[in-house]
Amino acid sequence: MERGGEISRHQKKFKQEKNKRHMKKETELSKFVSLTYPKMSIVVTCDKKPNAIAVTWHTPLSKIPPRYGISVAPSRYSHKLIEDNKEFAINFLGFEHWRKLHYCGTHSGMREDKIKNAGLDLADCKYIGTKMLREAYLSIECKLYKTINLGDHDLFVGEILAVHLDESKKRDPIYEIKKPKYTKIDSSVEVQP
Repeated sequence: MERGGEISRHQKKFKQEKNKRHMKKETELSKFVSLTYPKMSIVVTCDKKPNAIAVTWHTPLSKIPPRYGISVAPSRYSHKLIEDNKEFAINFLGFEHWRKLHYCGTHSGMREDKIKNAGLDLADCKYIGTKMLREAYLSIECKLYKTINLGDHDLFVGEILAVHLDESKKRDPIYEIKKPKYTKIDSSVEVQP
């Protein structure tokens, strides 16, 4: 209870306790990546051979002109293939293919045919020499527009040449929770303002 404009000790203590419960605390910078999960995972195909890499750091960058970005570490074999060929295809797989995506993200195409060993099938792209994945419900053909070094990863900015949607396939993307765990989004709850 206030007396003469002062807050009682009880009210002051209650307010301090309430603020403690709602305060964010600073954490280690190195944790920022894992704290932003879950993230949708995709498979990027590259090279005419071809090769595949699982990518979780990706995003649309522009509608006009249409551009899409993927982040790949320079130490990855696919990084060199994308740089050399100046093209790549982005493939969104349904959740039933999570093991295939995981395989592409945990094996090197330098030593094996990951696409064959993962059990994936290829289809021709319309504008680039790289193949797309037949299992994907959505594939995007990209010509390399720009490479931006951002530190331990490079951002490959792709100019989108074509978008292929298979409406017969369920749009049920794979989300990485934390390496190597995957989940899917439960669409039983939807909200709209």
